[in-house]
Amino acid sequence: RTLVSAAGWIDSTWSVAEIRADKAAKELAQVLASKVHGNRPVTLIGFGIGARLVFKCLLHLSAMGAAGAGIVETAVCMGTPLPASPAEWDRAASVCGHRLVNVYSESDWVLAFLYRSSSFSRYVAGIQEVRSQHPENTVLENVNVTSLVKNHWEYRDKLHALLQVVGLSEGISNLRIENMSSDSEIPIADGVLV
Repeated sequence: RTLVSAAGWIDSTWSVAEIRADKAAKELAQVLASKVHGNRPVTLIGFGIGARLVFKCLLHLSAMGAAGAGIVETAVCMGTPLPASPAEWDRAASVCGHRLVNVYSESDWVLAFLYRSSSFSRYVAGIQEVRSQHPENTVLENVNVTSLVKNHWEYRDKLHALLQVVGLSEGISNLRIENMSSDSEIPIADGVLV
């Protein structure tokens, strides 16, 4: 009985996080498309649920057509709890002017368990390479960080090192990751940077 109730709590908490990330992604896409940031391209970086938010934002921008193009220069998704669907990743890459980077760790058992148990999907972007349907797609990149990230919780602690690995360490020397949870009993281990 305890195992079943724990599984229900995990599933419920995970589902709420996914729903909130998806809603926030749509809002972020709308804000970016309205260009309140000016005409400069942005770089989006997310890990865990934050990577889901970034990825879904890219899909929303793609659905906007010309209004969603030219806004995102680079997007980095680390430990992404989404399918490794080539069609969707190609669509997301279509609105990135320079790079869409899938950062994954083959030893992220937390992501493997949580995502697979809620979606029954065997192919998870955050634990494997994502292949493009188009060999000429040079925007989509994969970076295997298994030697650096042994579990899902290490993305947060090793963010600086991970950004160096993907070549984005310039200008973020004072980066601070804070726990932004308004609900004190639910720790936030995932995040997004814009």
